[in-house]
Amino acid sequence: AWDETERYAQALEDYTRAEPLEWADLWTAWGRAIAAHGRRPTDPSCRAELLRVRDETMRVGMMGTLRLLDQALNVSC
Repeated sequence: AWDETERYAQALEDYTRAEPLEWADLWTAWGRAIAAHGRRPTDPSCRAELLRVRDETMRVGMMGTLRLLDQALNVSC
């Protein structure tokens, strides 16, 4: 599952490379952060990236993405 998540994040990044979009960059970071956490749930750097992505999703108002981030953060505590 984590390889697929990473693959989709890479595909989105590749698709928007010529014309970067803030929302696409955020979804790419979100997917990579979730995948990294899934692979290494106790790694402090993964937790830090989850928190960074969570802060950014809050900043831009993408509240629907918070549930999975919050679940991942609660598991890694």
